[in-house]
Amino acid sequence: MTDPLFAALPGPAGEVRQALDARLRDEPDADPVLALVVRSLADRLDWAIGGRQYRGFVMITAEFRAAYRDLLPQVPVDDSFEQLLAEIAASSAADAGPAVPGA
Repeated sequence: MTDPLFAALPGPAGEVRQALDARLRDEPDADPVLALVVRSLADRLDWAIGGRQYRGFVMITAEFRAAYRDLLPQVPVDDSFEQLLAEIAASSAADAGPAVPGA
């Protein structure tokens, strides 16, 4: 029999999780449920950054940033990452050319 998923403890906190925990120490009124979600996303990012998993990295990063904004709305966030993703998506769509009817 294996332990339930929620019983598994994460490894040592990586850089993203450490930075998040340091920021949350200054935010005693942060929503504890949302903080748990953001911490979990931070752990997944640290795991991916550590070279163990890259699949879904961009999606996890976007989810983390959105949840972080919800958790700490007063903290200014650099939106250059989202702007870069939008530019890449627009460029890819333009490179694909117009849709061919009936194809």
